[in-house]
Amino acid sequence: MTKVLLDYPWPVEACLDPDPAPSETIRRFLFLLQKTGLGPVRFLDPEEIAQMSYHLGERHGRGRFALLNQFLHHCQTETDDECLATPRGGPGGLKESWRRALARELRDPDAWRNPQIVVPESRRAAWPPADEVAIDCDACDGHPASGPHNRVVAVLERYDQHPCASADLDPWDLRLDDLPTPGARLHDPCCLPKLPMLERVPVENLDTVLSEARRLGWKHAGRYFFVPPADCQLREVTMHVWRVRRAFRRSRTIDGHTGPVDFEGRIWEWHHEDRHWDVQLDPDQRLEPTAMRHLRVSYTGQQR
Repeated sequence: MTKVLLDYPWPVEACLDPDPAPSETIRRFLFLLQKTGLGPVRFLDPEEIAQMSYHLGERHGRGRFALLNQFLHHCQTETDDECLATPRGGPGGLKESWRRALARELRDPDAWRNPQIVVPESRRAAWPPADEVAIDCDACDGHPASGPHNRVVAVLERYDQHPCASADLDPWDLRLDDLPTPGARLHDPCCLPKLPMLERVPVENLDTVLSEARRLGWKHAGRYFFVPPADCQLREVTMHVWRVRRAFRRSRTIDGHTGPVDFEGRIWEWHHEDRHWDVQLDPDQRLEPTAMRHLRVSYTGQQR
């Protein structure tokens, strides 16, 4: 599972203080986990928790204990790893427990998505300005030194605006293929309509769930959805192919345009001006004037 590592620079118990920044960061982080289905990287070690317990008697704001407990539930770890990872050009003062958690998540070199790093807006200037950060892992515990490992770094408050953070998990998200023209009448995103049963499914499990989606078909509750063909194995798609938004096989229409091909051979051609998909129907009959040539489908699956 792809996980997300939160840059939380405060003491754990700071979410109980009057300063709203720590508690608001935790709330946004928990909401991100709920919305995306991402797993949390556990980076709060027993020593930090012990220090928190010592200081709790000096803190006010007990109404926030529920938030603190949720945070601990998602981010407390019992591991005692010693290996450290260091983001190049990252903020100073990163806790060793955080760097150990980062090193632990980087042990699988093929897991190029994992982990994503999210930082609160107030901390973004402390990180390199690029959409990814290079990370070096120290030699430790039988593991050789490695790096740089490039990983997504996204602003917590603007996670959906990152060019890769959401798109790395969702091949239906093709927004960067065709951004709306500034000032245009329509601004619908270039996203293939996605079956509700596939929402929040970890990218590593999509191939399995798609088998059931093909059995059910492409139309549900009066809406139409893009279901890729059986030869689409998302787990095998390389980072380069995924990042240029070609995880789904494409084909050319009779008009010379291209688009993703679904499990029944229909080509989904994006119409830039009207911001919808022209789903090509019965290509062998396109020369017949009375034949329906395509179905206009919005990014939500509604017919237009």
